[in-house]
Amino acid sequence: MGVKTNRQKRWSLAQQAKILKQVSKLLEKGYTLSQALSFLTFQVSNKEKTDIEKCLEQLKRGESLHDAFVKLQFHRDILSYLYFAEQHGNLQFALKESSSMIEEKVRHRKKFQKLVQYPVLLLLFILSILFVLSTVLLPQFEALYLSFGNKQSSFILLFMQAMSFFPFVLPAVISMPIILYLFYVIYIKKLPPVVQMQLFMRVPVIRTFTRLFNSYFFSVHMSNLLNGGLSIYECFALFQKQEHHPFFQVEAFAFTDQLSSGMRLDHIVSGKSHYEKDLAQVIVHGQQNGELSQELYDYSLFMMERMEQFIFRILKYVQPLTFLFIGIVILLMYMSVMLPMLEVMSSL
Repeated sequence: MGVKTNRQKRWSLAQQAKILKQVSKLLEKGYTLSQALSFLTFQVSNKEKTDIEKCLEQLKRGESLHDAFVKLQFHRDILSYLYFAEQHGNLQFALKESSSMIEEKVRHRKKFQKLVQYPVLLLLFILSILFVLSTVLLPQFEALYLSFGNKQSSFILLFMQAMSFFPFVLPAVISMPIILYLFYVIYIKKLPPVVQMQLFMRVPVIRTFTRLFNSYFFSVHMSNLLNGGLSIYECFALFQKQEHHPFFQVEAFAFTDQLSSGMRLDHIVSGKSHYEKDLAQVIVHGQQNGELSQELYDYSLFMMERMEQFIFRILKYVQPLTFLFIGIVILLMYMSVMLPMLEVMSSL
């Protein structure tokens, strides 16, 4: 899937979710895929219309919708859904499920932006005041304070010197998320998939979300493929061929080897720490009832709900912690002005 496209052609996540949902609804009403896409060209912007027309041309040449969306650089979760659906799954189901998942991503992203927008602006304003305070006022206070000779307090001097460095240290702390992201892109992302997973499982918050996502990804795609009539071996053969989630590509080879050696699927899953423990129990229960496909799908919905709850729990703490940090900065600013003034006044 090494198709290179102009970065300007990339659709936003909201646009991707919208077209997937619209195509899914039209397919449900009996439209063919080409008819659905053609119908949508009347309702979208010129740029989107051009992209959809290119998709239609690719479909006429015998290419798949998955390949067409690869060229448009759609989100890899969407591409995974389409890849599996086109291999023996339900395309309408894949479009509907992937649009719901992307809509959740968009909703969480907007909520996060809304939560941090005001605190970040306030923090930037305070930083500018702190910079002026440390570069203009504090040097004058320090010079005045030093003029009192032996009456000076070592604590006040140390505090003032520390505050003079604060405006330069604070931006470095704030930029830490950017540094971590660059570290991930430059270093971690280039590591083998299994090594990446081992690193993720060592970080508390990331570990929890990774388990939930892995369990969701495994259950929803296995469910769709099993529902399409494939055996478990055939499902893992398709996992091996997909390229959008390299870890599951490697994982599928491990599953196949262990199944070939006589291990049961639930035992294999229960022995892996990067899945939720109850996934193995769902597999056993589904196999006993002859409803593995349905129970895996129901479990995937449960995992989606838990991922959403987990994200909201994290977001719930973002704004209070940001305001707490701002409050500490304001307190330090106040102390940096008042302590020297009080010390000078007491020396008069």
